[in-house]
Amino acid sequence: MTGFMKWAIFLFAAAAGTECQDPDHATLLQIRGQDDAKSDLPTPIPGASGDAMMAIINKAFAGLKDKEGSALPPPVKDLNAVKQDWKFCARLDYSSFSGMASAAAQSLRKEVGLTELCQRKDPTCAAFDAALGALQELRSLNVPPKMQNYSLVNWLQQEVGFASWGSTHQVDVDYTSTPPRATTSDAIAGSGYAFCELVVTTMRQSNAQLFSSCGPSAVLSAMIMRSPVEAFRKGLQLYYTGSLPGLPVSPCSYIYDQQPGIMPFAAGQPGFSSFPQGTQYCPGEKTQEEGVVAENWQELPCQATGIQKMWITTLLVSYDNRLRQEAGVTACPEIYTALYPGESEQVAGHTKASHLTTPAFLKYACDVGLADGVLGTCKYLSDGAAKCMAAAPTLSAEVCERVAEGTGITSEALGQIQTAFTTSGDPASMIPIIKAPSEKGFQLATKGNVEGAVPGMLAAFMPKASGSAIDLDKVCAAKSAMLFVFTDGLNLFGKNVPDASRICDHWITMATCDGDHLEIWSWGVIFPITKAKLMKNICGAVVQ
Repeated sequence: MTGFMKWAIFLFAAAAGTECQDPDHATLLQIRGQDDAKSDLPTPIPGASGDAMMAIINKAFAGLKDKEGSALPPPVKDLNAVKQDWKFCARLDYSSFSGMASAAAQSLRKEVGLTELCQRKDPTCAAFDAALGALQELRSLNVPPKMQNYSLVNWLQQEVGFASWGSTHQVDVDYTSTPPRATTSDAIAGSGYAFCELVVTTMRQSNAQLFSSCGPSAVLSAMIMRSPVEAFRKGLQLYYTGSLPGLPVSPCSYIYDQQPGIMPFAAGQPGFSSFPQGTQYCPGEKTQEEGVVAENWQELPCQATGIQKMWITTLLVSYDNRLRQEAGVTACPEIYTALYPGESEQVAGHTKASHLTTPAFLKYACDVGLADGVLGTCKYLSDGAAKCMAAAPTLSAEVCERVAEGTGITSEALGQIQTAFTTSGDPASMIPIIKAPSEKGFQLATKGNVEGAVPGMLAAFMPKASGSAIDLDKVCAAKSAMLFVFTDGLNLFGKNVPDASRICDHWITMATCDGDHLEIWSWGVIFPITKAKLMKNICGAVVQ
């Protein structure tokens, strides 16, 4: 095996954060009971309800146009504390969540520092009031939010006596089905929790990746840090309508059926005793809790709920669905599903690997999440094209530019590529995957020279930090910036790993950029860092 091949195998292993055996596509479909030819095209929101929802939201935020607001500096947190932020909202009873005077609303305002911001007349205070007022009007429509299932959380029910839908709203959970299933005819069940979770996540800047979702998580963080006002408005829109402003292609309908918050992951939670002893409640070795100390993972959620889960799922599925539609593929495989106890490790591993993202996806997520769907707004800064041309000299500069960004590769295919290559060590194992009908966009980007593009992709897509990949002044001048870095080299967690000693493997967000002293966001925590340290461990940046 050549040195290059060994390096490339490590490249993809680092990208995934773990080694998993990934079945082929046909095996996955068989496990899930799917038909490869099944068509699951997006189901739009009923016109009148969707229009009425947006009219309420737009009216509530009309006086806040071009206002960004601010958040108080979040308290010092560690990774485990970030993963526990959901508990505050789960301990509030939303049965009487009728407006600003309710106990739940007042507790929320105090918890996240809104009282102080209101005294300063910060726009975030007005945005909170606007969002809460809109929520009450939306609830009066008696139409279930499109993503209501993401706000049904009963993980603390046996501790506090009620679930996220409160003590008086009815939700039935069947733990005899596989996966478990909640049903309700209550249109407002979970909406108070959804609002609280959105506010807490925004004000504490505590959205944190689960699975390998650092790409879309970094874009969400950029929006939250830049404008709490925008986060409240878009979060409310996403929850109620299942979409974001300017989303060019709707997600597939199956994502609205996912109920991550009713899947037990620890003893004492509802449904835990319904499964045989020895059942894997979080299937797959460290599939869920990347970066968390191994002995503590059982105490933490297997998967995100609320705005984090809604955001990453919507963007990932919309992106893949867009590429498939452009390729003439109507099938919409159910990839981004909620994990459940006893689920096959193969399926859980495939779900995790499918959260890997290319720079091209980051540009799309940035265009949608930060630029309201104006495609082409966000740019990728890197020296990836030069690395591609050095490894594949027969490719043109134009082709290498696209190859370095992973143009046209679905996130599902990227996960399959990672698994195939790390398993076999043979670059040729990637070719059947990127020659699939759904990857037509990448085939066009290479002008049909898929085989010739593989060495360029290996050299450029996950490069080793060189210290001169980008002009950091351009990054600092951007409205928002998501950075592609070698995480351990940044020494965020005291690992003291040499700079640029391995390939870049993680997306983070630029929080502040002031001279030589910067702040970056990762895993729901803001870290100080010097400009020199960042420059030695950065490979690229998506900027708006």
